[in-house]
Amino acid sequence: MKIDSFRSFLVFYKRGDELKKGNFMSERRHSSLIPLSHDHHQGLVLALRLTKRRSLAPESKWPRDLAGQAEATLAFYREQLLPHFHVEEEVLFPCLSPFLKPQETLVSDLIEEHKKMGGLIAELRSALHPGTRLDEILSRFGILLAHHIRDEERKLFPLFEERVPEAEARQIGEEISRALGREAPELN
Repeated sequence: MKIDSFRSFLVFYKRGDELKKGNFMSERRHSSLIPLSHDHHQGLVLALRLTKRRSLAPESKWPRDLAGQAEATLAFYREQLLPHFHVEEEVLFPCLSPFLKPQETLVSDLIEEHKKMGGLIAELRSALHPGTRLDEILSRFGILLAHHIRDEERKLFPLFEERVPEAEARQIGEEISRALGREAPELN
């Protein structure tokens, strides 16, 4: 799905693509994926702030000026998204790939989106000069990030839960937690 405007994003954000009953973040996830879903929640908060150009939380410390928002986005990318992408690309995707059909391109599409976000971050770094269109880059990044998270939560994670055997899923969960430096969640 191509999202090319703020209005499209709001419809996508509120309604979603391939909407199932309930909010996707409240769906019960396999415990192996919970650390990644928690990261996704934080990513959606950032995406919403970037597309609305403000925080909706009354006590938020989110910067009001675009340069401050750009700096906060760069810090979030460096501290949160890069480690998250690394875990997906080095742990989750390789473990899931044997369970995908040859024509399924979801993993390669997600990796391509990781690269696109990296490209937007490079644009953002070079745009931190007066007279550049920070608002446009920040908005594009927020829209892409939200779309990417939705694909992982609504397409990738259900594939994982449906196709990966329980013993392997648990082992992958331990590797994810170790790679993220977090304790593994209770396994049901």
